[in-house]
Amino acid sequence: MDSQTIKDQPSMPSGAIGRRIFGVPIQFAIVVVVSSALTIFFGAWAADARVEARSQPFAVSGAHLQAPGGYPDTTPSGLSSTGEPLTESEKETWEASFLFLCPLH
Repeated sequence: MDSQTIKDQPSMPSGAIGRRIFGVPIQFAIVVVVSSALTIFFGAWAADARVEARSQPFAVSGAHLQAPGGYPDTTPSGLSSTGEPLTESEKETWEASFLFLCPLH
């Protein structure tokens, strides 16, 4: 190699060569792992809050419940049409998935 070719190549720190995981740079892999963990954590947090909100009965004193369309609703959202608490099959799929994936919830 002549001196011109060596000058044109970018210099790399001595320890930076070979810092890859599964063929991607280690910094990218760390960002992907941290972003995925935060997405799962906050998704499980939101799912847990929704499940708790649905499980608490409404305290209504003489007022009629209104459904989003404006029609009277006789069952609180935490209860099924028969008045019993929601079962696992009546919960949202995404809620169950996030709660399963997050070991902290």
